[in-house]
Formats: sequence, C-alpha cells, structure tokens
Amino acid sequence: MAVRKQQRTFLETLRAAGVTVDAVRLNGRGHIEAQVTYNGHRTRFVAPATPSDWRGVRNKAAEVRRWIRSCAPAPSAGAGAAPVR
Repeated sequence: MAVRKQQRTFLETLRAAGVTVDAVRLNGRGHIEAQVTYNGHRTRFVAPATPSDWRGVRNKAAEVRRWIRSCAPAPSAGAGAAPVR
C-alpha cells in the first residue's frame, strides 16, 4: 500500500515539474525507476519506495528541479539585459 502511494506521489511530482514521464517501473528492491524527458534531454531517476524513507520523494523532487534547470537553454541577451564586459 505504501509503495503505491509513494509511486503516485513521485509521478505527481515529476508531472508537476513539467517533465514527460516515458516509463515507470518498480525494480524489485524497493525503488521506483522513472525514465523522463524534458526539453529534448532524457534521463532516469530512481526514488526509494519504502515506507521508512519518507523524505526520499522530496529529495528526488529537488534533484528533478536541479536537472530541469541544467537542461534549460541559456538566456539570450535581450532588452534590459546587462552588458557583458
């Protein structure tokens, strides 16, 4: 029961972050594996699905957000941008 709740929470976290979830599976060792795509970049995240690791999904959500920031295109120098020296 707890595994399903953590799996659902993990998937909701991924979708809320704006990534496309390509595949999800339980690996048999108490972990959820999700293959995701964002802005043309693909990767795999593994999150714990055991009831004792209640912060696991939160920690993985932070990792997903960091990955999304690293995949974002570099900002272009538009109007109002500081000049490069």
